[in-house]
Amino acid sequence: MFIIFIALLLQVFAAIASNEFNGRSSVLAEMNVKPEMNTKPGMNTKQGKAKAIICIGCHGVDGNNDNPAYPKLAGQHKIYLIKQLIDFKKGYRKEEHMTAMVEAISYNDIPVIAHYFSSQEIKRLVPVKKNSVKNNSIEKNLILNKGEKLYKYGNTEKSITACASCHGINGRGLASQQYPALAGQHKAYLLKALQSFRFGKRHNDKSRLMRNIALKLTNDDMKLLASYLASLE
Repeated sequence: MFIIFIALLLQVFAAIASNEFNGRSSVLAEMNVKPEMNTKPGMNTKQGKAKAIICIGCHGVDGNNDNPAYPKLAGQHKIYLIKQLIDFKKGYRKEEHMTAMVEAISYNDIPVIAHYFSSQEIKRLVPVKKNSVKNNSIEKNLILNKGEKLYKYGNTEKSITACASCHGINGRGLASQQYPALAGQHKAYLLKALQSFRFGKRHNDKSRLMRNIALKLTNDDMKLLASYLASLE
């Protein structure tokens, strides 16, 4: 009886998760958002910049900020940005600052803001320095090489899937699957995101994909991946 009860409970949880993501998909469908869509009637950079004024304090005027606590938004896939904003508004993703900020953003403004930031060019404002890793370029290169290996090939012994299989060999992501671009992102933010997935603080990943992977990563693994991705142009 206990086994049957557990099985039924798992089915209930799976159904709830499915409904949540189906709900978000329906919102995207209602907004007529498609991965390949670059423009919408009435959508332009000037309009997007005006709508995005609420975002620039943390994310920068053009989506390139110098505060590693907040992610760069420049060049990020539009459909991914739309999904995250919807998740914040719906409560599927929670973060102290963003949860409050999205209250002032309407659903109609979301694709306009996302279009603006996605059309900007990401800049690596803080380049990797030799003194960032104990002032030793050899050790720095060793860390970046290890990070590259883990990112591109994963770890079969620990059943860690290669990050590149979803985020691309160059870290540019895959818009059609809502996999974000990671290349050139702040190291501190990438590390924070991985830790949030590992400890369940962030749970808006479909089918627990990122959470399951993050559980297999050690702190050192996360630092290697974050260092490597932040170093990419």
